[in-house]
Amino acid sequence: MQMKGTFYPELVKVFYTCPKVDMGSNLYSIVNGVEMVIDAEVWKAVVGIDMGQVCKIEESVDGYNNADI
Repeated sequence: MQMKGTFYPELVKVFYTCPKVDMGSNLYSIVNGVEMVIDAEVWKAVVGIDMGQVCKIEESVDGYNNADI
């Protein structure tokens, strides 16, 4: 896979540092005070596949959510 156009690796890194999921299953993060949203249409345009349903898992699964990983 290859991206075309301008790409800002530091912006991507900051966005994915602490993303959240809203009630509409959109992925969002606040970068330098600006809320940035990746909805299903943006995800499909960038990646070429459907995002599907995003869900938040509250419980630890075999140490996955443990802070010592």
